[in-house]
Amino acid sequence: MLLKILSNQFKRQNQSMANIGKLTTFSRLIAEESVIMIPKVQRDYAYGRNEEKVREVLTGMLDTMFSAVKNDRSELFDFVYGGSYAKKNNKTSGMIPLDGQQRLTTLFLLHFYASLVETGVSEEAVSCLKKFRYETRQSATDFCESLVGEIRQSLIPDYTNSQVGLKALVVDHPKYLPAYDSDPTIQSMLNVLEIIERKHKEYGIENLWTALTTRDNIQFYALSLDKFDLSDDLYIKMNSRGKKLTEFEIFKSDFVKRIKGISTTLKDQVSIKLDNDWMDILWEYANVDPTTEDKVKKADNGFMRLLKNIFRIEMFIRGLENKVNRQPDFNEIITDESSIKSVVSIMDVLSEINKTDGLGNYWDKYFYFSSEVVGKEDKIRLFWRQEQSQKPVFYLAMERDLSVPEIVYFYSLYHIRKNKKDDDATKKSLRIIRNLVTANVRANSARYDMLSGFIEDALEVIDNDGIQTGKEHTFLSTTCDEEYSKAISFSADDYGKLLKYENHDILQGSVMLFIDKYRPSGSDSTVLFSKLSHFEAVFHNSYFQLKSK
Repeated sequence: MLLKILSNQFKRQNQSMANIGKLTTFSRLIAEESVIMIPKVQRDYAYGRNEEKVREVLTGMLDTMFSAVKNDRSELFDFVYGGSYAKKNNKTSGMIPLDGQQRLTTLFLLHFYASLVETGVSEEAVSCLKKFRYETRQSATDFCESLVGEIRQSLIPDYTNSQVGLKALVVDHPKYLPAYDSDPTIQSMLNVLEIIERKHKEYGIENLWTALTTRDNIQFYALSLDKFDLSDDLYIKMNSRGKKLTEFEIFKSDFVKRIKGISTTLKDQVSIKLDNDWMDILWEYANVDPTTEDKVKKADNGFMRLLKNIFRIEMFIRGLENKVNRQPDFNEIITDESSIKSVVSIMDVLSEINKTDGLGNYWDKYFYFSSEVVGKEDKIRLFWRQEQSQKPVFYLAMERDLSVPEIVYFYSLYHIRKNKKDDDATKKSLRIIRNLVTANVRANSARYDMLSGFIEDALEVIDNDGIQTGKEHTFLSTTCDEEYSKAISFSADDYGKLLKYENHDILQGSVMLFIDKYRPSGSDSTVLFSKLSHFEAVFHNSYFQLKSK
């Protein structure tokens, strides 16, 4: 589409090839422009992907480049199309490449490498590389700045004598952050640097930096699209192959834009988190299933679904919706600094769990699913029947809309971790919440119009280490009374022993019938546990199999 537009413009203006673009080199282009900005609308750098066809293209390109430099001949690498980075008072500055991103990035990496292997290259000369900025992701922006800055400075003294490859040296540098491992652009850059290093040794070119910056061995036409009066929408709606932005890219852009309209400080903070700490959550999720082919798509879709579930929770908590399960417009959620911080708090807590425990491990620490009848004594059993739902609720939040019970568990775990509850208090609170939720599910009264009340009750349990009496609750009053009674009338040891029977598939959290009959008025628990043990022996793991025969 882009080439067709340009072709029509060329025909109408009847311009010759030489007049259309300016023949230049990377070093001249970056010296003349105030900045070369790879914008967010562009796709990731792809020439370093571990794919056979991609490697063939990259190897062929680098062979052509190194051969041209070694033999001091000129090679023409087609056009680089772009628009101005800034427009003011009819004056333009900087360049945003619309086509040619991959070639320019490869040349940037080649020049960076050349500045390392040639001795005596001044900081002033290399400073021009800092004008090449990558903004597809915040992590890519930070990496390129560090690569040309602190990383390069520490590599200069020892690189040429090092027996370790350049990629390993960069990855081992303190300025290389763990989040970079999840950025496909950065990983692609590292792979290309590794191949450039190998090709340079193969061709044995001395004074590579001088050759690249003083000779015209690697040339291309730089074409500004400003003269063709093309709409700014072109830069927003198209990437280097004319593809529309993904749904996630549009969603993320609109989300950040909304925050910027409220607070530029929070916008900057959120932008960094979106591409670093928060994105790590989604890469961990995408890597859970090793058979997943398109991990980038899975991570992006999971990110968008997770944020939408958080918006839904906020919608119910704030009373913006009290009846039906609908998708909120984040414009009605993100209304002031407080609302931004509320969403940020949830994502930050998830990020902290992901870094320290792992979301799956944190969930498995307290909950389990089972097809057996008899319950375990060390964890809290959930009685969700759908096999596809038997995953940590954090993962479910990245796959689909959460149900009412799932939202209660999701928000409860967030609130527990935010308030740094210890393991014993956490287990007790989640056990009570499980019993309350399960009772309402069994009574077919776990509806969205009750969700805000459920969350309020759950927070009461967490903050007070148990359900309170003397007030109205959204959860079934009989179950609330049972949980209060068990908590105050049993010793800590006996209360812990009850969990095994609450986990029984028939009892599903409620043992009050046994307590009323076999432990009246807070008497000794010996008879009660004897009867519960007998019940378990009768209704054992093969009970349903025997019943069906």
